[in-house]
Amino acid sequence: MEKILDRLKQYYQKKSKLSIVFDIFFYTLLLLIIIPGTRTKVVSTIKRLTLIPPLGLNATTGVEISSGDYQWSFQDMNKKTVSLEQLKGNVIFLNFWATWCPPCIAEMPSIQKLHESYGDKIKMILISQEDPETIKAFLEKNQYSMPTYILTGPIPEIFQSKSIPSTFLISPEGQLILKKKGAAKWNSKKVTKLLDKMIAEKKNK
Repeated sequence: MEKILDRLKQYYQKKSKLSIVFDIFFYTLLLLIIIPGTRTKVVSTIKRLTLIPPLGLNATTGVEISSGDYQWSFQDMNKKTVSLEQLKGNVIFLNFWATWCPPCIAEMPSIQKLHESYGDKIKMILISQEDPETIKAFLEKNQYSMPTYILTGPIPEIFQSKSIPSTFLISPEGQLILKKKGAAKWNSKKVTKLLDKMIAEKKNK
């Protein structure tokens, strides 16, 4: 044991102060990632710092959503049934997420900012399969006010994805403009430019 301690002492005597600080930071971060209680928060924070806007935002047309897909329904936090049909004719931001998902948590602040900027100009649908109380606790803890819903039935094929978060942007004309798997920076200029364009076109019709 003494030999090990001596070797560690000699090792750090040879290293610069900057290297020692980096080592401490690195191993502390590694420890936080390993510990179950802090893993999700640390990973989501790191992911948030590296978020970029979604690609493919120059599209003006996309896949048409069928009338059958618009019949899809889900429940709000008060267990009231809502259908996609009720929101038809608006810019729709549809996002599948979970409170235990680090990438989902990472992009939440940007979605909240988008919601604060646009309000009812775009219809946000954030859907989770979790227990309502779990979702409510998460939203209250983070002071999020985005419209959140509970999945209550099969997802239409056009909105299915094997990963979360998954986000779909639907135009007022019923076109699927964007399908994004994974987290993104949603309050970026590229995204808001596209949203502004769709909102303006809706007003002019």
